[in-house]
Amino acid sequence: MAKNKLGRYAEVEVLPNVTEVSELGMWKGLDETFWLQIFGVESLDLTLELACGKGEYALALAQRYPDRQFIGIDIKGERLWRGAKEALDLGLTNLHFLRVYIDHMELYIPEATVDEIWIPFSDPYLKQGKESKRLTSPRFLAEYHRILRPNGIVHVKTDSPELADYTREQIGEGLAECAWDVPDIYACGAGEAGGAGMSPEECSRRGIPIELLTVQTHYEKKHIASGRTICYIGLRPTRLALAHYIPLK
Repeated sequence: MAKNKLGRYAEVEVLPNVTEVSELGMWKGLDETFWLQIFGVESLDLTLELACGKGEYALALAQRYPDRQFIGIDIKGERLWRGAKEALDLGLTNLHFLRVYIDHMELYIPEATVDEIWIPFSDPYLKQGKESKRLTSPRFLAEYHRILRPNGIVHVKTDSPELADYTREQIGEGLAECAWDVPDIYACGAGEAGGAGMSPEECSRRGIPIELLTVQTHYEKKHIASGRTICYIGLRPTRLALAHYIPLK
């Protein structure tokens, strides 16, 4: 098993649809020109999947929307290997993987180039003192505000009530605006009151991407099977979040 893991780490370094920090140099940033060359298009229309693992959302979205570009970002090479290999097997030219730390994202994603960010089932970092690592913490909201285009959206999907409540706290502090809050997307019965479930028709009516329901990650399927509640929050970071920007030194 360890041998396979080492082999995947080595192979991910040469896969044509993966760019990683080892070849960039820790402080060498990518500009918009790089991404235009990677995708072979005249303008960027990006959707990111953060902490993407095997890139299940990025893979599904790239297949559904061949005219849009997608980037899956994670630091774990073995998981990226799986997603990158599947993308190559599917012949996807609109999906690329970036193996970097998410808190170094400002070095690699140009300002105001991202339309959507998906954060499905990220680590909620529940231990005391780890709140700043949560992907909806103020410092990350500041970075999302920088890279998102006007009206860009962040989709948070989680089985962690602690992360959901923490995200709502940031909204309450004015660091983001809430576009949608669905406490239990699979609850019985459609509607909008507390605990209401969703249907494809309800998603369409409220402007929520249908992928909220139709794309399920490996972890999500396990959570559903164990009876855990799946929450969804769609948010737009505000300028107030920029006060929490932490520049890289």
